[in-house]
Amino acid sequence: MLFLRHTFGLSDEQLEHQLIYRLSFQQFVGRSYEEEIPYFTTLWNFKEALVKNKLMDRIFSSIVSQIKLNGLVVGSYPALYLAGFQPAAVLRGEVKGSWGELWARKGLVVFQFALSVVLIVSVLVIYRQIEFVQPQNLGYNKEHLIYFPLEGRVREKRETFLQQVRQVPGVLQATTMGRNLLGRNDNTSGLN
Repeated sequence: MLFLRHTFGLSDEQLEHQLIYRLSFQQFVGRSYEEEIPYFTTLWNFKEALVKNKLMDRIFSSIVSQIKLNGLVVGSYPALYLAGFQPAAVLRGEVKGSWGELWARKGLVVFQFALSVVLIVSVLVIYRQIEFVQPQNLGYNKEHLIYFPLEGRVREKRETFLQQVRQVPGVLQATTMGRNLLGRNDNTSGLN
């Protein structure tokens, strides 16, 4: 969890929310959907204990060394394969190969070109969609919203809290969410 927090620059509270709503984060930490996740205060206490015992640097240096070792092992095969490659002979057309190798090379070139066209078109379509959605009316004025963090007794007794808020004069609607509506969000799950 600390690796995810450090990599994505998340606060402890944001990490808690990401662990709730992002399947990729859940899979990375080996958590099934039914399991409870620790509160952000637990994450903070754990991190502070690691810092106090000077284990944080050892953990991250171990992770970095494992990544370097994996990169070396994974990169060895392509490096050894390419070491036998003779680009000058290929460019002069001196390399003789079977028809199967020729078809495979040409097929890969066509596949790469087609894939690049698909990716470029996809980027353009997504860009146009974002341009279309950004100026749309969201259906609320963020200046007229009040946000209460779901902590302590409010978190435990949401419905009671919401009923009391709805009885306040001038309140049109009240609901709960798994995260801050005005904050940086990547999805709309958690809306009750």
